[in-house]
Amino acid sequence: MLLQTFLFFAFNFASEASSPPNPVNLTLYGLRPINLTTTIVNKDTADPRGDIFFYFGDRLLIHTACRNDPSWYLCKDQQELEYNNVYTKYLVQVDSTFGGCPSGARNCSKYGACNPTDKQGNQWSCRPTTNDVGIANVSERYTKPHGTAPWDIWKFKASKMIGGFWYSTQQGGECNEIPGGAACQWKMIETLQTLNATCANDHIEHVVVQHASDCLNTCANPADKTTDCWAKCFYNTLFSGNPDITPMTLEAAWHAAFNGGCPNVPPEKSRK
Repeated sequence: MLLQTFLFFAFNFASEASSPPNPVNLTLYGLRPINLTTTIVNKDTADPRGDIFFYFGDRLLIHTACRNDPSWYLCKDQQELEYNNVYTKYLVQVDSTFGGCPSGARNCSKYGACNPTDKQGNQWSCRPTTNDVGIANVSERYTKPHGTAPWDIWKFKASKMIGGFWYSTQQGGECNEIPGGAACQWKMIETLQTLNATCANDHIEHVVVQHASDCLNTCANPADKTTDCWAKCFYNTLFSGNPDITPMTLEAAWHAAFNGGCPNVPPEKSRK
């Protein structure tokens, strides 16, 4: 009986110790190659608008930017790791104080930019390094465009228009089942869903493209989104003020992709 009582309290102590303080559950998304979806240790995730901005502000314009200016600051990352394979949806429990900066404001955010340190994506690191769960408010992350090129302006405008939040979950803050282990700030609850990224991206692009036929039809290949012509048309339409193109309509298209609009990638494939 004494042994059973001891094990009961030890189990509960360990369970409590493995949960972050001030816990709140978040549904977060990550855009990565399919073989890198099993963990979010030392990786960045986002809410829907944060990932829509990441796609529009970093990935969609990369072909035009790097073709015209190979020295552009995001071109090196593109060569190290391709991001456009799958979106994975996670349920994560975090310390809701976010290191004392729950707003994700620029002046106090503990958000760390996490990137691979090798071309295969086997090793990752974050800057700055912290145990705290980081949150960044995208709409105020950029105070001005990085430069004067069109892609710099597109990225800056997208951050203000779409907004959203980015999150970072570093190894030092991952909750541990053993009391006295890691400085418990976050833990993975469940991997909920994985989608083909091309399908999901098509859903959110369509919100814009359906209103861009006039200028797309002037392009040599209206379906080739890697061309300068396509990019200029897309971003001019995105920022045109069309009432059908808003953060709300973009987010609705995102959720439609996850709610049956795109086929799920079987979990067993994402673990290979």
